[in-house]
Formats: sequence, C-alpha cells, structure tokens
Amino acid sequence: MLKPKIFLVEDNKINTMVTRSMMKQLGHTIDVVNNGVEAVRAVQSCTYDLVLMVIFLELKNMTANALVESVDECFANGMDSFVSKPVTFQ
Repeated sequence: MLKPKIFLVEDNKINTMVTRSMMKQLGHTIDVVNNGVEAVRAVQSCTYDLVLMVIFLELKNMTANALVESVDECFANGMDSFVSKPVTFQ
C-alpha cells in the first residue's frame, strides 16, 4: 500500500519537531518547509496528498491566525479542511 505524500509548511521549529514526531508515530514521513515561498516552489515540483500549513506565513514576522473570517476565506479559496493548534492524538 502506498503511503500518502505529506507536506508541512510550518515556521516554528518546535511545532515542526512535534508534527514530525506525531507523523512518525502514525507511520508517515513528511516534507517540511518554513515559509510560503518555499511552499509554492515545493508544490510546483511535487504532488502531495496532504498539505498541512499555517494559514498566514510571511518571510519575516511569521504568525498564525485562526479567526473565523480567515478560515472562511481559506475555504472560499479551495481549502478542504481546517485544524486548529494545538493538535493532539484522540
């Protein structure tokens, strides 16, 4: 069985480490970049089954924003789902 190709766009090193660990526990490996420019380049050169990313990324002063309006805007632009941090196993 083929494993899904998973891509993480995360600007926080600790969050990246936690996500890698969680994915490893689930039997997955992930590709990781830490900004939007790198993310665009990556998805142009590779097809991913799942993309996990912070909603707002900038090259500097990166922040996450989970306001309802931001989520609605993302859905309107093609996002399939939304997960708020912190993510935990259930």
